[in-house]
Amino acid sequence: MSDLRAPPGDRLTALETYGVRVAVRAPDEAVLSHVRAFVPPHSKPCNPGEIAHRFTVMAENGRRWSVQYDIRDGEPAQPVDPNSWIATEVDFEFALGLLESYWHGALALNAPEHFFVQAGVVAYEGRLIVMLGKGLTGKTTLVTELLDLGATYYSDEYAVLDRDGRVHPYAVALPRSKEAAPEPLPIDAPEPLPIDAPEPLPIDAVVATGYFPGAEWRPRRLSHGEGLLALLSHAVPAQSRPEETMAVLKKALEHEPTMIESRRDQAGPVASLLLAEIAREAPTRV
Repeated sequence: MSDLRAPPGDRLTALETYGVRVAVRAPDEAVLSHVRAFVPPHSKPCNPGEIAHRFTVMAENGRRWSVQYDIRDGEPAQPVDPNSWIATEVDFEFALGLLESYWHGALALNAPEHFFVQAGVVAYEGRLIVMLGKGLTGKTTLVTELLDLGATYYSDEYAVLDRDGRVHPYAVALPRSKEAAPEPLPIDAPEPLPIDAPEPLPIDAVVATGYFPGAEWRPRRLSHGEGLLALLSHAVPAQSRPEETMAVLKKALEHEPTMIESRRDQAGPVASLLLAEIAREAPTRV
């Protein structure tokens, strides 16, 4: 195995999340302190010599920053490999944003026992609602509006399914709440999952929606097959592990959850309509 330790002067932290071991290497502790703000939930320290993925943050002339995905699936990248550089000479906040995105993406693609679906997730009156959506489709905005109506937060990025089809919380800080969020835990602290985190639940409703300016909320009931395909199209490991992914998604839909789709405009007016639609469907569910 290659020597995965940081060179003298650099700092390295290694964390395992959902069975995926990832390290972040940075020039000093000050940089790692910023990384603590987006450590994925359910992370715990692991042996740096056993990691499969590593990101290295580098300063360019003290003002511009670069990030290299320099170990992927246990294979070191060549410095000249353009595909390994996820940020090159950008400002610090942008570099960290790309690091966060790729880190979460590495988990979503490689978690061995969990299956990540691009979706916002809340629970309302005991019913778990999965709102499918890829990047820049308004998931976070809709989740935030549902929280204002009393929903419980599970995730605004991924629905994380176990092999029984239950959805686990994947709670990262929502943009509006970062200023009020508690101080981040030390990078090598035990798992930062809150004691009162919501429990895994089966899916009660699947909503395929996205923001389109001027669109009218007109929900249409999806058939079982349509709902399964909608979930599959948002499942991160669908191409790398198609048979396993399909089996988990079928398990998640065994009890025939409510499944609807509709484009929408602003999330505020739609949030209450969405909850009302799901409540109307509840008595007819098997």
